[in-house]
Amino acid sequence: MPRGGHCIGEPSYLQFSSLRYEPIHSFPYLKSTIIKYCLPVISRMQKNITFLAILLLCAATGMAGCTGTPQIPALPSTAGTPAATQAPSAPAQNNLIVSPTDVMPDNNAVSVVVQEKVYDATIPVVFGGGKGQYLVKSARVVLYRSDGQVIMENLGIKKDDTVRLPGTKQTDRVVVYVSEVNGMEYKVADVLSEYRTR
Repeated sequence: MPRGGHCIGEPSYLQFSSLRYEPIHSFPYLKSTIIKYCLPVISRMQKNITFLAILLLCAATGMAGCTGTPQIPALPSTAGTPAATQAPSAPAQNNLIVSPTDVMPDNNAVSVVVQEKVYDATIPVVFGGGKGQYLVKSARVVLYRSDGQVIMENLGIKKDDTVRLPGTKQTDRVVVYVSEVNGMEYKVADVLSEYRTR
C-alpha cells in the first residue's frame, strides 16, 4: 500500500504538489500497488457488509415474531357492588336456552339461590355460602331478559348477600358465575325465571 494513502477506490488521477494532475496509467508501479493492496481490502469489506446485512435481516425477522404481547384475560372486579351494567341486545330466543352448570369439587362448593320472581318482576338472587365460601373471590349474575336485553351485576360473597334483578313479566333466564382465588370460574346456576300471576 502506498505510504500515507487511503485505499478506498482506484483513483483515476493523482495530485502532486505542483497541482498538476497526471493519469494513473503514467505510473505503472503505483497502479499495480493499488491493485495488489487496495482491491483485496475492498473485497473483504464488501463480504463483511453483506454478512452484516444478512445477520441484521435475520435478527429483525426473528424479533418480529417474538414481540407480540400475550392477551391477559380480564378478571371481574371485586371492589364493591356497582350498579347493573347493560350489554347490547341479542336475539331473545337464543339467550333463553339453559345449559348444564359446572360441577364444583366438594370442598369448594357454594350455593346460590335464584328466588321466584316477585309481583313487579324483580328476581332476587341470594348467595348461600357453603364449604368453599372462603375460596370465593367474586360472583356475578347475568340476566337474559325475554325482550333481548342482557343485564350483568356483581353479587356479594358473604352468606345471604342478595342482588335484585329487573326482570320482565315474561320468562327470563338467570345465570350465576363464581370465581375462586385459584383462578377457576364455575357456572353455579342457570335457570329460567317465569312470571306467575297471583
